[in-house]
Amino acid sequence: MSAALPSVTVVVVSYNAKAWLDQTLKAALRSLEGLTGELWVVDNASPDGSAEWVQKHFPTVRCIANTHNPGFGTANNQVLHHLTTDTALVLNPDTLLTPENLRAALRWMQSDPTVGSLGCRMIDGSGSFLPESKRGLPTPLVALAKLTGLHRLFPRHSVLGRYYWNFLRPNENGPVEIHCGAYMLVRKEAVEATGGFDESFFMYGEDIDWSYRMLEAGYTNAYMGSEPMVHFKGESTKKGSLNYVRVFYEAMVVFAKKHFAPQAAVGFEALIGVGVFVRAAFSVAKRAAQRWRWPLLDAATSWLALAGWTHYWENNHRYIQGGSYPDSYWYFFAPALVLVAIAARAAVDGYRKPSRITPLVTGLFLGLGVALAGYALLPEDLRFSRALVVLGTATSALLALFLRTLASLLGWGGINWIQLQQRRIVHVRNLAASARNADFQKIANGPIPQAQWTVGLNDLPDAVAALGITEIQFYPDELDLTQVVHFMAEHPNKSYRFAYPDRGWVLASESKDLQGFQSDESATGLLDPANRRRKRQFDWSVALVLLPFWPLLWLHPNTRPAAVGWPGVVWGGKSWVGPTDAVFRPYPQQAESSTSLPDSPAEVYLKHWDVQVDLAILLRALRGKRA
Repeated sequence: MSAALPSVTVVVVSYNAKAWLDQTLKAALRSLEGLTGELWVVDNASPDGSAEWVQKHFPTVRCIANTHNPGFGTANNQVLHHLTTDTALVLNPDTLLTPENLRAALRWMQSDPTVGSLGCRMIDGSGSFLPESKRGLPTPLVALAKLTGLHRLFPRHSVLGRYYWNFLRPNENGPVEIHCGAYMLVRKEAVEATGGFDESFFMYGEDIDWSYRMLEAGYTNAYMGSEPMVHFKGESTKKGSLNYVRVFYEAMVVFAKKHFAPQAAVGFEALIGVGVFVRAAFSVAKRAAQRWRWPLLDAATSWLALAGWTHYWENNHRYIQGGSYPDSYWYFFAPALVLVAIAARAAVDGYRKPSRITPLVTGLFLGLGVALAGYALLPEDLRFSRALVVLGTATSALLALFLRTLASLLGWGGINWIQLQQRRIVHVRNLAASARNADFQKIANGPIPQAQWTVGLNDLPDAVAALGITEIQFYPDELDLTQVVHFMAEHPNKSYRFAYPDRGWVLASESKDLQGFQSDESATGLLDPANRRRKRQFDWSVALVLLPFWPLLWLHPNTRPAAVGWPGVVWGGKSWVGPTDAVFRPYPQQAESSTSLPDSPAEVYLKHWDVQVDLAILLRALRGKRA
């Protein structure tokens, strides 16, 4: 009979991450089943009521509710300094632990007493490997290479590529130097020998410091690549932000002053300062380029296109006998036309990343409508050519589409063609044998551009291969978490969601920000304020385009509702499309909610709204087809 596995205390420090914390605790409790251990939460004065939530919904979890935020290391030490089990697992509140991961880690600890700390292969919410799962000691050159990005150019270099310990493959097991604080399984004796986290670090760097002190105390830091776990990477400080660079710099300086000789620490601080300057300058330049590259490119190409059309129109239509447009054309008319095209595209979210076709089309009609309306109001001597207004605006939109398509083919951004596909969602649940959906029976395919299937976990690989799935929604409370995480690790770069019907929320890989995040409804669809603004912009754009044709809309029964509803849309009382207070409905009004669907038709529309949805429904309605 094999010996019992070591006992373990799981410690989760949380700040303002209630929904993610709930998921983490559910998974941790399942992983602790059959083991000797306990689960602790230390809440650092979260304003979202996390501590009260834990006390109400997880009565077996021991909770410490701090009245202020003392930092990550200090909060963990509140439990680690009073450890009563053989081991402790430091775990982030945005993780998904599996039973097999925890058992494999404890077996390793049991078999090798030299291991003081153990980390594992972490994947993010899209299934992609996180390189910070294994790291090297941040010596001056290693840290500088990390800050300046040289580690990406020379990933296999013995020094420049050492930060992410590229000598060990992600799925291999072996020794490393530094662990990530999102997952650290530590031995009780090692905690006592090293004293736990250094509380002079507030956030970032404390895991590096403790890992280094483990090595100094004679222990080995092990990396377990064979059993992955999920770290959704929802840090309150974004990795690409200047604030993250500043905090990282401060943590590295504290580390250097503590572990390096005074002269070396001064040199280290100077090198890191150079790295921070380079990184900050690069970040500012990158943000400026990302923000302005498309408007500037569109303006330049629009100007060139208009100049070409002007030259053609001068020589072949307007001034056949000779002559040219006056200076006022080039100083006023042409720049105004380009500006209208760019402003119209921006007004309908045409410069949002990733770019889509719909804003380009909507922006074309909006720009054309504004340009023609403005042209009619100009003085006679400034009305040079209505044809150039139409040709210039249309060509601007076509060139914008061409540039984005070219950028997409070259991998430089542009149109995200994947998002233009029909949303095809698979719900992965624990189905009884009689209810298994191995034939992938479609359960919903209404006018909203999406299709949904429900399958069991064992059928998921075949469903993904056969149905062109764009989104996978797991129901973790019903599934084997080890299988779920292994599937994600084997199928990276996909859109994964984690549904908890009893809580009323869905956690998604694209909703990684822990600050204030509570549910799927707060991050997607029309319950997102940004999307409500986009919908209002769309309504205004359509109303403006229909304005010249408003009298004609009354003549046909298909378009008459648009004429009747036009004033309400303009004044904000109605929307063109919606479940209530709208000119057209997104589904037949007599439709009943299917018991097979997780949501009613109205809820599906609200949660999965997109401009393309409203545009498709509006065009169908105007053509006389049922919405």
